[in-house]
Amino acid sequence: MRRQHGLLTRRQILDAGVSQAAVRAWVSRGHLEVVQMGVYRLPGSAVPDIQRLLAAVLRAGAGACLTGWSACALYG
Repeated sequence: MRRQHGLLTRRQILDAGVSQAAVRAWVSRGHLEVVQMGVYRLPGSAVPDIQRLLAAVLRAGAGACLTGWSACALYG
């Protein structure tokens, strides 16, 4: 999560051995927040712009990237 600015994809959660039912339950109970479809974060703080940018890349999947100012913001 640290490398991904506090974000996890659904695939990463499932690959860690968590069931789909557990993911749904965590979301419904507020243990995970949906940032983008299939991208989650731990609740409790404001969503920084960097998370919004990375969530879009994670949702788009392998090979996706940002360009221009968005890339500069994400990669510093």
